[in-house]
Amino acid sequence: MNIKLTARHFKARPDLQQFAADAVHSLRHVYDGILGADIVLEDETKMGVDKTAEISLFVNKDRLVAKERTDEFKKSIVGCVDKLERMLVKYKQKRHENRHHQKTEPQTGTIY
Repeated sequence: MNIKLTARHFKARPDLQQFAADAVHSLRHVYDGILGADIVLEDETKMGVDKTAEISLFVNKDRLVAKERTDEFKKSIVGCVDKLERMLVKYKQKRHENRHHQKTEPQTGTIY
């Protein structure tokens, strides 16, 4: 899985980069069809709530995006991963239902 990390308005420490990469890798236990991820960490000190994380997952031909703002980057990353985990479960269920959807025969009969 290709992971691209971008830090806006600050220099991300190696331990934060590793934490973000490990968090995204942990999503593979939910769905193993993840092709790649873009992680954007942004420091927005002028808006009050400082730390924003946005994670985009590339799955087959689709893109799942989660965004979270908190006072710490690690909390924001964990929040995004929680959202993406729920999204992946729903995505996986929809793919399974669409693949195994059985067509029913139209009912024939007399209408009075």
